[in-house]
Amino acid sequence: MNEAEARQTLLVRAYEREPAATSSWSESDRAWATQAAAEVEGEQAAADAFLARRSALAIERLGGRDKHVQRLLRAITWRPWLGWALAIVAFAAGVAADAIGAEKRVDLLAPPLLALLAWNLFVYLLILVRGFWGAFDRRARGLGPLARLLSRFTHAVSKPPRRHGTVPAVVFLQDWAQASSTLTAARIGRVLHVAAAAFALGALGGLYLRGLALEYRAGWESTFLDADAVQRLLDAVLGPASALTGIVLPDAAGYEALRYSAGPGTIAAPWLHLYAVTVALV
Repeated sequence: MNEAEARQTLLVRAYEREPAATSSWSESDRAWATQAAAEVEGEQAAADAFLARRSALAIERLGGRDKHVQRLLRAITWRPWLGWALAIVAFAAGVAADAIGAEKRVDLLAPPLLALLAWNLFVYLLILVRGFWGAFDRRARGLGPLARLLSRFTHAVSKPPRRHGTVPAVVFLQDWAQASSTLTAARIGRVLHVAAAAFALGALGGLYLRGLALEYRAGWESTFLDADAVQRLLDAVLGPASALTGIVLPDAAGYEALRYSAGPGTIAAPWLHLYAVTVALV
């Protein structure tokens, strides 16, 4: 079964769980749906094909009686535009991130890209921990906090009609939430990862775009770190990108000269290239 067929099958099952005396789906309707599906699919039809056809016929009859049936099915259908919208918002946020920093300066210790790297490494660690924990505890296999937030937003956007507070609708929504949990988790995970990549592209693109018209100067300042500590930190963060690009990182004396208290810094282009490659690697 595909996703749409599974939704229809679970909705019909919810109607058929309800006592016939209180349901809009009677015993004669059930018999008709079974016979019609058998005639269309044939006696040798696979079980999933037969159920899918029976459910489609049943939904067609139920929909003729109650327009809210189709609305209920549409209300819980995944909206692909939500993923694209979040990616666009994340990209725009990345472009704007540098605009709120210091004027025409790239602080080597505190650019948005450094925070982005730290966030991605944290997420990777969280994925590993949840994956390991999930091997022993079923509760860890559910959605994480960000995924749950996005899931709630999705359901708020595609809220089922109020008319469907009926028993079949409530049962169906519960059944579908359980049956589609893995699919929902995969979709939301994809959306969040794409949004993170879009934010990174936006942050890099914003820096490069503004760098065409503005002269960015790179440097650093810190109350607690000296030049030796800064060298160790940036060698660890930017070392792989330096090895790939051939852009040489300065020594401790070079970092001391880049301190904003000692001068205006240096042209930021090589540092932007290093951060761009580092973000791509991460």
